[in-house]
Amino acid sequence: RKHVNHIRWADDIAARTQPPPDVPGGPYHKTTKIYYYTRDARRLVTPPEVIVGGAKQISAG
Repeated sequence: RKHVNHIRWADDIAARTQPPPDVPGGPYHKTTKIYYYTRDARRLVTPPEVIVGGAKQISAG
């Protein structure tokens, strides 16, 4: 008996070669105007600071 997949009809299948969607930018495409831009903690991250130099405080022995 031949198996017929009832879910895949030619009318319901999208074309494989579709152009990328053209989504409008909207009010949030400029990130500097967004309220959360100033509260984003990722922008506050900096490289670590050296607190203690390379000299040893206590001599061994």
